[in-house]
Amino acid sequence: MAKINFYAIRSGRECNVIKDTWDECSKLVTGFKGAEFKGFTNKAKAVKYIKESPGTANNDLALLIARLKTIKNKDDIASLGQYIEDETEKLKYSVSNHNLPTILRHATNVAAAAILVGELAKTVKA
Repeated sequence: MAKINFYAIRSGRECNVIKDTWDECSKLVTGFKGAEFKGFTNKAKAVKYIKESPGTANNDLALLIARLKTIKNKDDIASLGQYIEDETEKLKYSVSNHNLPTILRHATNVAAAAILVGELAKTVKA
């Protein structure tokens, strides 16, 4: 079996990054709800995995909007509240590591979701 030298992280405390060791990868994915990552023997395959990631900012917002269309009650709004908490956690980690692209992505997601949830809360029945 070939040795894994690259860990591509689509979703974790940092997103769309490649780490050279399991220790680095583990810090970003262990205990992180919804972590998505994979080990590779060569960097080109790891880069391809990241590039094929559905986790781009535009995709995140499109998925959020699609999710909003299914909201029917306060429980659905609460699940979006959890999404905001998860994105906020990712944002805090990105800020602490000075990862500007990831900061912008998660800040956009948090802001958009918070605004939409606020508007929905006015119209959804108990």
